[in-house]
Amino acid sequence: MKAILKTLLKTKNRTIGLRPFLVKVTAALLLVLLVLGIPRPDRPRPPAVWDVLAVIVPDLETELPTLRGRRPFATSMDDSDKKRVRAELAAFASRVRERTGGRLAIRARVVTATRPLTTLSGPGPYWISPADVAPILDAPVAGADSVIAFVKIGGDRGRAVPTRHFGAAFGGDAGMEGACFAAVTFRPRWLDGTGDVVIHEWLHHLDWALTEVGGFPDDAFPDPDDGAGIDDILENRLTEAMIRSADARRGPAVADGWLRGWRVDGEAVTGSWRTLTLSRDARSAAAAVPAGTARLRVVADGPVLVGPERVRVDRDAVLRIPGDRVEIRHAQPGRDSRIRIRALPAAAR
Repeated sequence: MKAILKTLLKTKNRTIGLRPFLVKVTAALLLVLLVLGIPRPDRPRPPAVWDVLAVIVPDLETELPTLRGRRPFATSMDDSDKKRVRAELAAFASRVRERTGGRLAIRARVVTATRPLTTLSGPGPYWISPADVAPILDAPVAGADSVIAFVKIGGDRGRAVPTRHFGAAFGGDAGMEGACFAAVTFRPRWLDGTGDVVIHEWLHHLDWALTEVGGFPDDAFPDPDDGAGIDDILENRLTEAMIRSADARRGPAVADGWLRGWRVDGEAVTGSWRTLTLSRDARSAAAAVPAGTARLRVVADGPVLVGPERVRVDRDAVLRIPGDRVEIRHAQPGRDSRIRIRALPAAAR
């Protein structure tokens, strides 16, 4: 068709005996047919991007309890350990993109802490929280959806830090400047290059973001701790709407010193959620309640007692708050409890 069009334009009426006007009209019609008749492939939609700040913590220097009292404990990563960490991150990014059909991409920035980690959370077994890592993190967190720290807890043999889990995950309201946080605590052989442990903890971050930022119902996305396989979640459980909402920072995550509605120092703003952990060894957990709060919604994973009247909450309740502080106690001692609280204004339903 292009050849015919060129011929018409060159010859005009000299060869085919048409008037110049008809030649131009015919050329224009052929040009329209040419444009409309060529199927244009749809441009592939760019993937949604989840930004990760990966922190290699090469040195751990702390104290652990022994029969003779607390004794120093230290461990360091060598080059092979760091190579394992990077292989795990590469597998994490590759597998997420592959299993989501290219619809979701992990963009990782890797930094190395220049100071040793000196604190651990918990009475033992231990875990690593944002409060442990934040003091040694020199890199800016701004823009990251997740901060994932890698900490070696011992060699493949011998003494190691007793940890409660291989990994631990926290939402974006846990104090890491608005980013979700996870720690991977490992012995070298535990990192097998599949990315499993990193993806598992990241799925907790995605679950938190979809619920707390994206507005999806709590049960819309499967909890990776409930037995659903990683590949099944990535391939079959992530809807297009979820992928386009995969963002832990959409909206004013940090503004004027406020962290997703909660101050880093614990003060709250009406309408936001906060998560408290009441360990089995603690007598209570407390949080400040913002001015203007009429009621407090309490969602717990087990029975707890709330406020000075010690009102029992088994799963979910809305309570009146008499003061500017709420205290939560165990209803069943001997277990850890996770509680989410939300300050509600008088007009809230």
